[in-house]
Amino acid sequence: MCGNPFEAKHLLEHLKNDIKDLSEKQSQALQTAIYFGFSREEKNQYDERLDRIGKLRRELALMRMNAR
Repeated sequence: MCGNPFEAKHLLEHLKNDIKDLSEKQSQALQTAIYFGFSREEKNQYDERLDRIGKLRRELALMRMNAR
């Protein structure tokens, strides 16, 4: 955990931006899949992004809990 408030704020912003970017990619992938389906590689990428989003959200929640 970051002891420096500036570093902690920067890390929080980075996590939120990563989640936002990955979520947008997930949305785009789903919209494409509706019409064309997923290839095996696209399905793997989708699953990897979903796992990454979950990890980032847990990390963000932990940081918020520790900030209280």
